[in-house]
Amino acid sequence: MPLVPEKTRRELCAFAELLAGQNPEGMWYKEKSELIAAVVTCQATHFLSSFHGKSITASLTRAVNWLASPAVSTSEYTYWRYIPILEAGAPPADLEASMNHLKEKIDAKIKHHEDTPLYEYYVLCRLRHGGLDPNAKQIVDDCVKELTALPNDWKPEKLCFKLTVAVLSGVDIADNIVQTAIDRLTALSTFKSDRRQWHSLVATAYILINLLQIQRHFGKTSIVGNKLEKILNETTRFLVQRWDGKDFYSEPLAGGDFGDTHYNKIIVARALVEALDSQEPRWREPHLSELAAPKVIQNQPKLSTLSNFDKPNNNPWKTGSFYVVALISIVVMFVIVWKITSSCLIAVSSIFVGIIAIAAIGAFQLKNDKQLKDETFLKLMGKVLTAPIDFFKQNKEGE
Repeated sequence: MPLVPEKTRRELCAFAELLAGQNPEGMWYKEKSELIAAVVTCQATHFLSSFHGKSITASLTRAVNWLASPAVSTSEYTYWRYIPILEAGAPPADLEASMNHLKEKIDAKIKHHEDTPLYEYYVLCRLRHGGLDPNAKQIVDDCVKELTALPNDWKPEKLCFKLTVAVLSGVDIADNIVQTAIDRLTALSTFKSDRRQWHSLVATAYILINLLQIQRHFGKTSIVGNKLEKILNETTRFLVQRWDGKDFYSEPLAGGDFGDTHYNKIIVARALVEALDSQEPRWREPHLSELAAPKVIQNQPKLSTLSNFDKPNNNPWKTGSFYVVALISIVVMFVIVWKITSSCLIAVSSIFVGIIAIAAIGAFQLKNDKQLKDETFLKLMGKVLTAPIDFFKQNKEGE
């Protein structure tokens, strides 16, 4: 059984569709404070960028435009927007402006609280924006030195962010330092009933997101990747349980005054999408649901068959056997008619009608398999039904 069940996957898609309709002016929670509107909009944009569809695209366009608008782009709280708008497909000029805004905060050494991962976030942004600059390199060097010493007073999310930066930046960091940091991080968690969590829901979700990135860097079969697998599975089970129970508001939540917003749910949803990407990449294959469809991962090879989650339920009788039975029934009926009557006309008519029946059944099968559009199907059926009339007209003209 998959760690993230099909029901949860479909609910993630439905949640994306719901969010997409809630930002008519670009931001979420316009009625709230500037902080809440900015932070939730950045998070919602990041989450929605994992999906595609008309409503999703329109929502992302509105969000990017709002985050890039002059009044908002210089806000005290929108310097977190770089990766969300990058994932959403923002133009280069907006990305450059966002990076400059973030760099201003780094140069000014501005932090809203002691444990904010602002510096670590800057490194992750630079890795996707032309490489590390001197500021980012210094931050990475500091992270490696701190991880080597590994202070006892670090909160788990701070430890995880610093470890993520050190690993993803590609610097030379010993495996034993990485493994010791993972052991410390694990020791700071709570394990119960095959599920692992940290001190808050938001912290647990962020730690899962970061640990998944670390595992991708090393590979699942590596010593570090294998060490992380059990931890990741246990954490995913915890978040699925919270998602299924719609429990996004139990204390402690962490992350500020977002209790009556979708903030906590969005963070959990992002973590579950990351878990799905890691454990079952095929879930992102295009499907025919009316809900939002997950985007294909960048550089993910295109697969020719749909996963069980994505396959349309286009029975009848698993696409085909119903029509075969119908065809056999028609043939048997006409054989009986042929045996009963001695009329040559009826026998020939039976064969002719049988051929038309085969064509009609083929058209129904193509329609059922989504290979014919409604308009094309109607035209084809019209041809099939008028074929006898056209046949007899031609014969009459020939006489």
